Amino acid sequence: HFYAAKRNYQLESVMTTYEKLDGFKYKHPLSSDCFFSQLVANAVLFACVNAVGVFHLYRTEKDLRISNQKREEFSAIRSQKEIKKYQQEQLLLSVLPRYIAVELKTEVISRLSNPKSDDENKSTSNNFHSLYVRQHRDVSILYADIVGFTKLASTCTPEELVAVLNKLFGRFDEIAKRNGCLRIKILGDCYYCVSGLPDPIPTHAKNCVKMGLDMCTAISNLREATGVQINMRVGVHTGNVLCGVIGLQKWQYDVWSDDVTLANHMESGGLPGRVHITEETLQHLDGVYEVEDGDGGSRDHLLKGRKTYLVIDPKKPHRPPRRHGLVGVCPSMRHGSGIYIKQISLHGSTNNNMHGIFHRPGVLKDPQIMSGIWLSIFYIVCIILARQDELSCRVDFLLERCFKTERDEMETMENVNKLLLQNVLPLHVASFFVGKNINNQDLYSQSYDCVCVMFASVPQFKEFYNETSENKDGLECLRFLNEIISDFDELLSKPKFSSVEKIKTIGSTYMAAAGLTQLKCDMSYSHVRSMVEFAIALMAKLENINTHSFNSFKLRIGINHGPVIAGVIGAHKPQYDIWGNSVNVASRMDSTGVLDKIQVTEETSQMVQTVGYGVTLRGKVNVKGKGELTTYFVNTDHTTGWSYVLTAGAREI
Repeated sequence: HFYAAKRNYQLESVMTTYEKLDGFKYKHPLSSDCFFSQLVANAVLFACVNAVGVFHLYRTEKDLRISNQKREEFSAIRSQKEIKKYQQEQLLLSVLPRYIAVELKTEVISRLSNPKSDDENKSTSNNFHSLYVRQHRDVSILYADIVGFTKLASTCTPEELVAVLNKLFGRFDEIAKRNGCLRIKILGDCYYCVSGLPDPIPTHAKNCVKMGLDMCTAISNLREATGVQINMRVGVHTGNVLCGVIGLQKWQYDVWSDDVTLANHMESGGLPGRVHITEETLQHLDGVYEVEDGDGGSRDHLLKGRKTYLVIDPKKPHRPPRRHGLVGVCPSMRHGSGIYIKQISLHGSTNNNMHGIFHRPGVLKDPQIMSGIWLSIFYIVCIILARQDELSCRVDFLLERCFKTERDEMETMENVNKLLLQNVLPLHVASFFVGKNINNQDLYSQSYDCVCVMFASVPQFKEFYNETSENKDGLECLRFLNEIISDFDELLSKPKFSSVEKIKTIGSTYMAAAGLTQLKCDMSYSHVRSMVEFAIALMAKLENINTHSFNSFKLRIGINHGPVIAGVIGAHKPQYDIWGNSVNVASRMDSTGVLDKIQVTEETSQMVQTVGYGVTLRGKVNVKGKGELTTYFVNTDHTTGWSYVLTAGAREI
């Protein structure tokens, strides 16, 4: 009975439980309905993950292409600018020595980067213009002049004359380079160079003598080939020089000293076809060349009392001589490229891992666990990709900033080089030579029908200049000349004188021309007016300098008008100049002029009167190579010139 009651209780419990569970139908995880729903969910998740991956890959590759394109464009631009910069610097260094070019470039950059300090410097009482001059000892100076040039210039056209000079001076440049000499300037038919600059050369005297002999041989060959009766007179002296550039515009490397002046007189006191040397030069030859008495004092009064010699060319037969026993890219670029490659590889690896997991046997037995794994992997991959995207953006930002900085630096250097070149050569001439492989004897020239040429000299400066320890062997005298020339150059920046072009300075002589912007003649003679007014402004400017320096310097000015040819001869060392009979006569108007006067020829005086200025007849003047010419003085009123003086304030000198 007890056991029967227990079974009935258990049966009732089972039935009660069954009745409670009767409404709930248990479904096994592998049942068809649950499996299908989970499979669809996994498929949607898989599709979303791949869609996100494809979108990220597309954006990444697009950004990578844009970044690579920017790098390629910048690399191309940088290469072009580097080439242009190199060409500009080579052209600049062909005109100026490297140390001068570096000093000029440094000051230009400092002025551009810090204009306030420049204004403060201008307000100081001891405001001198920068002087780029150094002293060099133990150098040899050679002056060479073409004998018969004046007659040649009168009998041939300017084009023919310049063509002859170009071939001849181009040949001289090659000889100078071969003999270790540095050409300084070409002054019409005068060619002078120095050996021992800018770096010392122990054989400087031998180099100059050898060059002088080679120059005589070259012009002798030209005379035999063309029948033109010209010859070469060469003078050489050894001593000390001050070398550098003066003024603010049209810089030309030049040398100054009493020894330079003596070398010039050695040329003028020499003989055609011979090399005329001083005793100082002979002492440095160490008996390499045979010499004979030069007797330079009989041909140049400044050489009287000085022993000079003529070098005997060893290549030519001669009589037995009398010997003398004087004996990249920034590093972050490469890092950025690695990031992109790593990112693509990681994405491919992630897809392969996902593909392997999806096909792994038995992995779909629990779809809920698989969904969690998928979401975890997706989350981790998103974090990694987000981190790499952040690094890529940072790299692109750094690259862009690096590109911008480097681009600004290149543009700054390009502008500085362009500014320096414009101060050495006219813009159209510099543009012609930059980027071109020009032979040394290629000619660049342009003919002009009507050009007004001016020579303005300060003859009293020769007496003012002296080399003593008090003025640092003439350096302080040269500093004062630099102030005069710089003040003259400042006038060129005024719009009224925009047609006036500075050609060069020759010692204390200032040479300029007006009308080089017009090929044909301007019948209004506006360029003549500009040149006369510029000459008057120069005289007023010098008076202003005299007032503050307690000096009494006066200008002597010569002006002439006519056709000229302008251009460059010796393309390896380009020097812009003008040639022609009009230039020679303008130079003679200066050399035969009177202090504080502007002397013009009769033809030019008519043009001066046309533009409203009066003239006064001077009379007949004997001009070398031209005979007697009737000349006039331009009537000037210095008060009219004061309006052209810069009003920046007088400086104490």
